[in-house]
Amino acid sequence: KLNKMESHAKEERAKLVAQLDSMTKQLKEEKESNQALCEEKEKMVIEKDQAVARAIQFERARYAKLEEQLRSDLADVQLKNMDLLEQLESTQGDLDASKETEEKHVGEIDALKQQLSETNNKLDGTKDEFYMTQEELETVQVELVA
Repeated sequence: KLNKMESHAKEERAKLVAQLDSMTKQLKEEKESNQALCEEKEKMVIEKDQAVARAIQFERARYAKLEEQLRSDLADVQLKNMDLLEQLESTQGDLDASKETEEKHVGEIDALKQQLSETNNKLDGTKDEFYMTQEELETVQVELVA
């Protein structure tokens, strides 16, 4: 009976050792698989980080180019605005000079109108005197004839 128990224990032990060997082998394979997955994960993280870095670099370059273009466009607009402002100031100066000339001419025209009015008044007065003198002359002629 003892031999039978020893034999049974040896069989159980052999089964357990085989099972332990199998589990050890499986654990070793899982560790290797896990290590390979970790290495793959690290590789993917590095690739992702590199892709992100490239994308950031590309976007920065694109942004810098866009910013440069916007600054150039802004400078062009500012130059055009300055030119327009100069033209506006020049036109305003011309307009002011033209207005002064117009006001001067209006003043001269008003003076000439006043002078014409005075001349017309004198002419009217001279006509009246002429008619009165003519009437007196006719009266004198009538008296002389009579």
